[in-house]
Amino acid sequence: MTFSSTPGTFGAADPLFLLLAALALEAYLGGPWIAGRRYLQPRLPVTGLVIELDRRLNRPDRGGLDLFLRGAVVALGLALAAYVAGWLVEGFLVRYPFAWVFEVLLLALIIGQRTPCMQAGAVSKALAGGSLIAAQEALRPLSTGRVAAERLSQLDARGIVAAALDGLARAFSLQVIAPVFWFALLGLPGVFLQLTVRTMAAFLAVRQLQLGPKAQTAGQELQVAGRSEFAQTALRLDRALSFIPMILADVVLIAAAIFIPGCHPGAALRRALTSRGNVAATMGGLLGLTPPSDQGLPVQLERGHIERAVAVFAVGCLINGGLVAVLVWIRAVI
Repeated sequence: MTFSSTPGTFGAADPLFLLLAALALEAYLGGPWIAGRRYLQPRLPVTGLVIELDRRLNRPDRGGLDLFLRGAVVALGLALAAYVAGWLVEGFLVRYPFAWVFEVLLLALIIGQRTPCMQAGAVSKALAGGSLIAAQEALRPLSTGRVAAERLSQLDARGIVAAALDGLARAFSLQVIAPVFWFALLGLPGVFLQLTVRTMAAFLAVRQLQLGPKAQTAGQELQVAGRSEFAQTALRLDRALSFIPMILADVVLIAAAIFIPGCHPGAALRRALTSRGNVAATMGGLLGLTPPSDQGLPVQLERGHIERAVAVFAVGCLINGGLVAVLVWIRAVI
């Protein structure tokens, strides 16, 4: 990634300035306007490719080593292809006038600031209306890859709130901080790499969740084990790419909690130091929540936790954008 003035653009298009513009654009236009249009979802082509490769290569009658090697080839191959694709797209965009506009739009489609907040807000609204079924449905997109469909329909109000907070915290790390971090470090190749690995890992995690509760017969148990071997490399690669962004997300969320009444930055810091990148644990700490094994609080108060978490998320996005703006300013004066 080069930070010099790019040839072919109108004036100097510093990549960090483009990132700042993308954050502002997504904050204004993100949410249902983008989520409701499938052709504006960069993850969909990757998901389709992963589904096809999983169908063709992840066969339950294969041995564990064979499936592991197949999964490793798929994961590493798609990661390399994503990096090369990002490099080619970036090389194309810097050579034509005003092509940087498409880079801003692309980044705005990848970064997710508004959508998680609106999804969590929908869960809180459904709980306020007293409908667990509506709350479970509102929670579904926020809990993808974390809660199996069978388990989702069994959650009570407390479980729904806990899952919503978990999904909101992970979304801040993986959809806000991670794309910004990898773009600042590697440019579009880094963003394409992170997006592809995250999408691949999320799909394989969902497949394991779908099959896990159903593993009653020997054949089904074999299928679950096979998918676990096939997914190992993708999941490990995803954890590696997410490790630093999760730590950064902890820092930003704790800083954001300082500005939200009723939050506990000190407790969040202690939880972050012991959880080793578990952003959901940090979110629980800053909200003053006890571990999930303890008995819960009244539903009304737990709904307040969701709303407070959304406020922390929003302030965290502002801090994240402010940090990018500081980097842009430093670039301008150096």
